[in-house]
Amino acid sequence: MSRTALFEGLVFDEDRRTLATTRVGDEAFYIVDDAGFKRHVPAEEIDRVILSQLRG
Repeated sequence: MSRTALFEGLVFDEDRRTLATTRVGDEAFYIVDDAGFKRHVPAEEIDRVILSQLRG
């Protein structure tokens, strides 16, 4: 569980819109606007993918 989104302001959706972030309790989430439905994706999941890509 991540308390902050490591890449806040740097993560985009497929339409090149910056993902918003929020916290629910102690956990950080990126918010994906899916045709008006706000999907909350745990920041840790997205941050781990980005970090693994940066590490090569």
